[in-house]
Amino acid sequence: MRMLRYLVRLFVLLLFIFAISRIIFLVAAHNAFAAESWQTILASFYYGLKTDVSAACYILLLPALLAGIELIWESSLLYYLRLYYIWLVIFVNALVTSSEVGLYPEWGTKMNYKALLYLQHPSEIFHTASVYLLAGFVVLTLIQWIFGRILYRAIVAPSDTVRRKPLAAILIVPVAGLLFIGIRGGVQEIPMSAGDSYYTANPALNWAAVNSLWNLGQSVLAGRQYGRVNPYKLMPEAEAERIVNEMQVCPNDTSAPILTTRRPNIVLIVFEGWSAELISSISGNMEHSCTPHFDQLAASGLLFTNCLASGERSDQGLTAILSGFPALPLSSIANYTAKVDRLPSLLQPFKKEGYSSLFLFGGQLSYGNLNTLIYHNGFDKVIEEKNIDPQLYRGRLGVHDQHTFEVLRKELNTMHQPFFAGFFTQSTHFSYDYPGVKKTLSWAGGESDYANSLMYADSCLGDFIDKAKREPWFSHTLFILVADHSHVVPWCDDHRTAAMHHIPLLLYGDVLADAYRSKRIVSIVSQQDIPATLLTQTGHAHSEYTWSRDMLSSCSSHFAYWTFTEGMGFTTDSSELVYDLAGRKTISSHCNDDSALVKKKAFSYIQMVMEDFLRK
Repeated sequence: MRMLRYLVRLFVLLLFIFAISRIIFLVAAHNAFAAESWQTILASFYYGLKTDVSAACYILLLPALLAGIELIWESSLLYYLRLYYIWLVIFVNALVTSSEVGLYPEWGTKMNYKALLYLQHPSEIFHTASVYLLAGFVVLTLIQWIFGRILYRAIVAPSDTVRRKPLAAILIVPVAGLLFIGIRGGVQEIPMSAGDSYYTANPALNWAAVNSLWNLGQSVLAGRQYGRVNPYKLMPEAEAERIVNEMQVCPNDTSAPILTTRRPNIVLIVFEGWSAELISSISGNMEHSCTPHFDQLAASGLLFTNCLASGERSDQGLTAILSGFPALPLSSIANYTAKVDRLPSLLQPFKKEGYSSLFLFGGQLSYGNLNTLIYHNGFDKVIEEKNIDPQLYRGRLGVHDQHTFEVLRKELNTMHQPFFAGFFTQSTHFSYDYPGVKKTLSWAGGESDYANSLMYADSCLGDFIDKAKREPWFSHTLFILVADHSHVVPWCDDHRTAAMHHIPLLLYGDVLADAYRSKRIVSIVSQQDIPATLLTQTGHAHSEYTWSRDMLSSCSSHFAYWTFTEGMGFTTDSSELVYDLAGRKTISSHCNDDSALVKKKAFSYIQMVMEDFLRK
């Protein structure tokens, strides 16, 4: 009958549109699977059918309902509701597909709930993206939408009217049943997940197989539950809490003092997106090093060569550094203002001792809700782009590092000692429009602009330190140099790996005890361990920092937990687990320890992190 023909044709149309979207994604991400065979690449269409069918069945629910009503009550209004609804779906799919062309190379994931949270700050998106990227986004979206309209007229339009046949309305019951089976991915007990479309070790091809609209819908549904239920509850809470306590608490713990004073000035410099893979003092790769000035500082400082970022974004990194709270796989606690207010503040113990304080950023702190986090910490003075001399040169995202480093130096000269200053750089953020000539770096490939920006930022750091050495406060200052998150490098573009979370961490300054200068610590640590370590060294308690551990403690247990979109990693000095939480499967596991125990520790950790998040 006509209604069934209409729904079948509409189903076929949607599969065609999803196939076109997959082709566009494959073209955009082709560098990530250049070594794969054509058979492996084309298999993404076969394995993607599960989520394609599920997405199509979701979309067909409303047209099927309206068409069923038309069998009883024929109305042009219902017809146009169906028509415009499908046109809207085609347009939304085009928007999502076009956005992923720019999103995947930078984030290594498709459009999801976490990415949508950043759309709350559209000005940042427009400043980040180049004119060509924005123009390409608009053109690609319009082309997809127009082509979708043409396909609709060719495939669906001949059968998109429904005539009144009241008796036939009974068909809506089996149609609804079939649609719900399609949505679940079959009649099995557990509904399908993204992992059901995974078929290869290549993450880009797995993402290609997962339907974009289906992935976005599932991600939003899961994200909306954040703050309400714990999606990572995998064992009794008492057992998980016991395991985590054993990992976090060390009886008879001692920590050797590495500073010559308990009241140093503190300058915390957070590098935007610095990858340790391009720092030769950490990676050992001299040929591909971009940071000679950092390496020079590392030669006389205390360098942690295996520090991992807790998350992938700046709001996650700054939260871990300033409050010791781990990153979440699908969101950031920084987006929940009421919960941020319940986080501990690294600055507060120092303020009680009379420290003056400053936080400086050359961009806009509204992005990622960073302003909430910074003001919660209670800095006496907060400087962002709008507060900086308008005559200083600005790029797309704000004032460049060479100027903000100079602003920092001048501000420190006016502060009474002891002081605590936080500084967040920005020139290594996409779109890398820093001033100066860019070198041709054949080894960097598509990441040449990033590598150049890292060289520029490193030169700004070197210039700052050279000038700071001539200031009276320098000899009393501890510099903590750390990145908020890492970045793609030519030989590592898989966002799920530990290498993609590998960041620099260096303690530097004249206040370091002689025994700890030029020293390297190779044990696994996390950026979220900075609060406990700093507070211990300055004689403060850190019991409220539940998730931060003293990196210099006598405990032999060293580990780092880290997340990527809908997944987590857990690394120790001898083992590593990478787990896909959406697909509910292990991505990789290299364990010299008991693998079952490592997995249990990882699951316990993320379960209790989420429980803590829910309680705040």
